[in-house]
Amino acid sequence: MKKYLFLTFCLLMAVGKGSALVVTAGNTVVIDHVVYEDVYISGGTVRIEAPVHGSLIVAGGTVTVKDTIFNDILVVGGNLAFYGYVGGTLRCAGGRLKVASNVSHDLAAAGGTLMLGKRDTVGGDLLATGGDLVIDGVVNGNTRVRAGSFVLNGVAVGSLECRARNIEIRGRVDGMSELAATGEIVIDDMAHMDREIRYWSPDRRVTTGRTTRKEQLVFDPALEIKGSRWYYSGSETLSGLLLYLGMALVMIFVLQYLFSSVFRKAGETVFSRPGMSFGFGIVYVVGVPAVAIVCFLSLVGIPLGLILLLGYIGTLLFSGVITALVSAYWLNGRMGTNWRPVHLGFVALGLLILIRLISAIPLLGIFLFCIMVSMAFGALLQNIRWRKKQNPAS
Repeated sequence: MKKYLFLTFCLLMAVGKGSALVVTAGNTVVIDHVVYEDVYISGGTVRIEAPVHGSLIVAGGTVTVKDTIFNDILVVGGNLAFYGYVGGTLRCAGGRLKVASNVSHDLAAAGGTLMLGKRDTVGGDLLATGGDLVIDGVVNGNTRVRAGSFVLNGVAVGSLECRARNIEIRGRVDGMSELAATGEIVIDDMAHMDREIRYWSPDRRVTTGRTTRKEQLVFDPALEIKGSRWYYSGSETLSGLLLYLGMALVMIFVLQYLFSSVFRKAGETVFSRPGMSFGFGIVYVVGVPAVAIVCFLSLVGIPLGLILLLGYIGTLLFSGVITALVSAYWLNGRMGTNWRPVHLGFVALGLLILIRLISAIPLLGIFLFCIMVSMAFGALLQNIRWRKKQNPAS
């Protein structure tokens, strides 16, 4: 299976070739010694506190990198924070992203919020999608942004292309600028933009300061944001779509590598007992938040409530990937085939795309998506075996 992971990352052009691999998993994973290989990690909480002389690939809930990664980083998680130097390219997707480090090459990020620190730099291009993006550092390449709100306090050495709900420029842009917003475009007094600024807004207005000349501003109808707000997710660009699919494929192979037997049995369970699988899934989807709320009502139960809630949110974040993987094993059993793990992984990716397309159908799509997720979770629950730890005989 390791070679399949390696092939996957080569296809994504995300990982430099290393002499060996280190694969580890657990609720809490801490790397506190120097590693000279590529590192693959899956865990609830992941901390990197020592140099890694290869590439780092992580799927986790909370991921913190505090030391140097000499090659590339590819991370999928809930909360991501980077404080160490990155010798290659940093690709990450999560709910909250904080980059307080220097990235030698490109930075590609997708998340709810993204912050690039004041003293930090990106050596290459920045491709970012998310809800709220704040750039306080320096981007030496081109900057391409799709966001709910975007604030530039730092420096964009190359060109700036931004589509967002609201845009605010307080820093410096050395290259050309293309700004499109459904809300406000504000160019502050502190902004330095000497090149042409092409823009679009519904009312053709831009709020500018003393440093912006009127002749710099060019209204460009071609930049118009049409239709729904789907572009905020970054799917408008091919690179954004490839980033999403690449990270999904990484997650599929990591889960398959660690829990292949559980997913295989879950696929068989969905095939043989679909009604029971759906019932177990509904109990999980509805019951876990209810139990967490009950725990929060008691001071003693708050830690357990937090654990339940974090675990629940984590499974929901990856519900599409989990459902696609269970569906791939279900399809394998239904067709009577015996696909190899790499084939199952790519089948799961194709099913994930199909599931996402189905979920985009108004009302009916959400309903069908919830049914599929419930069946997948229910089948997995039926195949998790909880064993009591037996005390040694006295």
